[in-house]
Amino acid sequence: MKYKQKPDIVHETIDGEMILLHPDNGKMLVLNEAGTQLWHFLNDWLSMEDLVTRFTAVYEANPEQIHPDIGQFVDALNQKGLIDVQIQ
Repeated sequence: MKYKQKPDIVHETIDGEMILLHPDNGKMLVLNEAGTQLWHFLNDWLSMEDLVTRFTAVYEANPEQIHPDIGQFVDALNQKGLIDVQIQ
């Protein structure tokens, strides 16, 4: 699967945290620095592996350790309707 930001999502950075808002369903999510970085990556269609690779390049993290966390983050975005999912 690949993931990408929905184009109509409203986002604003306040006090170092990004706030995402779905304009149709009113669901909101507040992102920390790492979540904000992942959100920016999702400007393009990316697989989970692509997200992990890009994240580890920026944060020098262990891919095996962060893969589950990124998966949970993507699931949260999907549940709130903030991203599109493309099944390959």
